[in-house]
Amino acid sequence: MMNIHSLSHQLCRVLGLIGCVAILALLVHVGADVVLRSVTGKGVPATEEIVTRYYMVILALLPLAWVEGKEGMIKVDVATSIFPFVESPLMAMLVDALTVTAYSLLAGASFLKALDQYSSATFIMSLNFPLPVWPSYFAPPLAFSVAAIIVILRMINCWNARSRSLIHGR
Repeated sequence: MMNIHSLSHQLCRVLGLIGCVAILALLVHVGADVVLRSVTGKGVPATEEIVTRYYMVILALLPLAWVEGKEGMIKVDVATSIFPFVESPLMAMLVDALTVTAYSLLAGASFLKALDQYSSATFIMSLNFPLPVWPSYFAPPLAFSVAAIIVILRMINCWNARSRSLIHGR
């Protein structure tokens, strides 16, 4: 059975792979646009719109969960200085609980926006072609949800480690 740390690690690896694929797709797309523009004078249609509406949204938001998984977010220990009587692991879990709450609220709000964009089949016109952009609205709720899941897994892992240390008297 996969433990929580391993599950979190695997989830971060999948996000890293998706990010790599998005970067490669961006490079190929923009590279093809530059080459075609240089050779024929006309680039790949809708490059700017696809880059800004799809690639950049994915590349800006998916790393959020990866950074949470690597515990690379900036943490300010103001709470520890205000409440010095609360032990550090407990304070870390409280901060993580607030983080999960924030991510969950962001996921919910952005999911409602994505549903709204989906129901109206939002698109932009690019060279007289309607380019659907509603799918890109589903990236933020996905990214915020996965980030919340990563933090929840970290909290469970921290709780399990704390429980083991209390049981073994460490």
